[in-house]
Amino acid sequence: MVYKAAGYKLSIAQAQAWIKRATGGESRDVDIPDVLKRILKDADIKWIAICGTSYEGKDTILVVRRQGEDKHSTMENCIPATEQPQDKKAKEVFLEMSKDEEVEWVTIPDTYGDLYPWWA
Repeated sequence: MVYKAAGYKLSIAQAQAWIKRATGGESRDVDIPDVLKRILKDADIKWIAICGTSYEGKDTILVVRRQGEDKHSTMENCIPATEQPQDKKAKEVFLEMSKDEEVEWVTIPDTYGDLYPWWA
């Protein structure tokens, strides 16, 4: 059993560009996950944003759609969450607001790093 999260992976540059377009303000020197949470909440999109560092050492944002324990997955064999139609619909709103390129759907085991540093 492993706790996992599924959602859309953004680079810091993508998140900063999205914040700048969405707010009309400067995106540097802000708490990116907090600003994204506020913007998504204002748009009535039920997501949260968390920040982490990839295995390549790149800062990354995960805009989480679903999270929880999966009794069928392990760290070594994490079953990917399937992107559902309601996720794709919410992503359309997100991309429309951001005017951004496509974002990658990912499933991250041990999202909060209790067992393993996150994300590939």
